[in-house]
Amino acid sequence: MDKETLLTGFKKELGEPSANGYLGDTGVTTRTLDKYVDALLPTIATDDSVNEQFFKSHAEVVRAMGGQMRFEQAEFVRNYKPKPGTVPPEPPVELKPKPGEPGNDDVLKRLEALEKEREIERKNFVVREMRSRVSNKSGELKVTNKNLWEDSVRMVEYEDGMDDTAMEAKAKGLYESKLKAYMGEGASPYGGGSSGSQDQDDKALDDFFNRKVLEGKFPGKK
Repeated sequence: MDKETLLTGFKKELGEPSANGYLGDTGVTTRTLDKYVDALLPTIATDDSVNEQFFKSHAEVVRAMGGQMRFEQAEFVRNYKPKPGTVPPEPPVELKPKPGEPGNDDVLKRLEALEKEREIERKNFVVREMRSRVSNKSGELKVTNKNLWEDSVRMVEYEDGMDDTAMEAKAKGLYESKLKAYMGEGASPYGGGSSGSQDQDDKALDDFFNRKVLEGKFPGKK
């Protein structure tokens, strides 16, 4: 049995990829189905066993897996609160084959690899959302240079267990240090400057970069 035959049969049952990348209404992407088929191939003893009922029964497993993945993603985003020294927990997977049964050990290994990829994707999503929230605090913090603040937030290196408060503290350190380096010790990082002082700060920062371009230390605009 070849892989393409299996993929074609599953797509007939599940549907073709839609605009959101999922196969029909399954919540499963082509990439996930591809990995599922890779795990399934070694367990197929004969081509005769791959019939209409085979595709229907495995399609139900794939749909259930997609539903479980969507549920876990929603629950994870809603409930995840990082604690110092911890990483996002691995959600339960109810659809794993039982170890020890013929052909299932290889399936388990492949599905575990897929779960690790999903875990990385969940963690990256959490970090992106955290950066967005901290970046959007420029108004609340009354930073005097919004662009430099946003750059500083992007430069913060995420550490396991970091929350919004910790990321904000790291960003403040970077922001204050860079503002002083660019504009001198007298530069005010926060507070209450008028729009006039904001314009002056922006102009001073622009002048700094222009000087560095003229000195050949920064690339000029093309």
